[in-house]
Amino acid sequence: GDTTGAIASAEKSAALFDAVALARPTERIDRLNAAMGHRVLSFYLQNEPRGRQELDRAMAITEELMRGATIPQILSERSIEFQNLGFIRARAGDRAGATTAHESSLALLTDILEKFPDYARIRERVGTASGVLAYSLFYSGQLTRALEMGQASLRHYALASQATAPSVQAQRNTALMWIRNADFQLAAGDPAAAQSGLAEARRIHTGLLEIATYREDPVTAMEALAGLIRLAGESNDVRQAER
Repeated sequence: GDTTGAIASAEKSAALFDAVALARPTERIDRLNAAMGHRVLSFYLQNEPRGRQELDRAMAITEELMRGATIPQILSERSIEFQNLGFIRARAGDRAGATTAHESSLALLTDILEKFPDYARIRERVGTASGVLAYSLFYSGQLTRALEMGQASLRHYALASQATAPSVQAQRNTALMWIRNADFQLAAGDPAAAQSGLAEARRIHTGLLEIATYREDPVTAMEALAGLIRLAGESNDVRQAER
């Protein structure tokens, strides 16, 4: 894609949101939009020092907003900022700091789930954040907690799918979590559980290929094919581990 163009567009949006927030300083939503603008800009600049600076600007705004009566939009934005902070810290080799950031992200989403259970896709997002934290814990050498969070992620996805028909993205995320969970279970010496999880991931992948819009999209179709190939390889690895 046109990264330069995307950065320029994000810069303009951030500047516009800043101007509106400056003109109406008492409007919390305007300030929240300003935070979002800087957070989005930080994403496009994530491989540059300025990316962290823009994220810090976003987090300074939401930190101040958190001192007032919280609304789910503020908690949601803050959780995304912490997640992005976790990714930045992980790339810098700060695994402990990354895990702490992902824990904060999950805590904020859990707070929304408890206080505003009807907020858009909130349980699905808690499932995703639990999975992100699980992988961070795994790479930090905290296998027991990684297994716990991986199972929590799958439980949230299952509950979300019971409440409403899962989106394609939710199904893809669920399949990916089954694969990641298999990694944790193999590391814990439980190849049978890993094999069962990989079978469930394969079932979801295969079902997705029956969806025409998914199958006909060359990018997602290739991703699905790559996932099935990986599943085949990992299933063989599991069988080897069982011997």
